[in-house]
Amino acid sequence: MNAEVLVAEPNRELSWTCYWLSPRLLAGEHRFLFEIQGPKKVLLHHGETFHGLLLPCLWPLMEQRTRQGLEAMNAALKERGEARHQD
Repeated sequence: MNAEVLVAEPNRELSWTCYWLSPRLLAGEHRFLFEIQGPKKVLLHHGETFHGLLLPCLWPLMEQRTRQGLEAMNAALKERGEARHQD
């Protein structure tokens, strides 16, 4: 996969795009939006969009694995953030 960071704005947004072989074949845009709600509370909005000529063929094979990986990543991010603020 080839990736390019689109936005890296501390405490606000991190987004990147990645593709496999060519953006026309299979690509995805991933984004984290951080909404500060208090001194120790942040709401994370995580989204992604996939597109490309191969998506209709490959999505059935990758959907469950992609979802599981993203859910695990979100859980780890939550755990790390909460542990950091227990000081």
